[in-house]
Amino acid sequence: IPGEFPSLIRAPKVLKKIDQLYTPMKTYEGSVKTIIEESENLTLLSLEQETVKLEKSLGNILMELSNISRLKRIPLEQLLSDKLEELINDCEQ
Repeated sequence: IPGEFPSLIRAPKVLKKIDQLYTPMKTYEGSVKTIIEESENLTLLSLEQETVKLEKSLGNILMELSNISRLKRIPLEQLLSDKLEELINDCEQ
């Protein structure tokens, strides 16, 4: 899996490969549970003082979203692109 791929495209592919060759990744339910736990962690963090912890939680959430997109075959890159266009259109009206 080329390292040149954008991370939102590459992550689901890497997770799929790991799932096939090494150890099974989390289930949909497991990923959702981790997202909820990490989201709760975000509410406890201060933006100014805990950047490392914030980055770790956000990274964990992104990885779990990548796993869900892999399991459900939803392209994250396209999904984010569509939401950005929707936001731009809403702001321009």
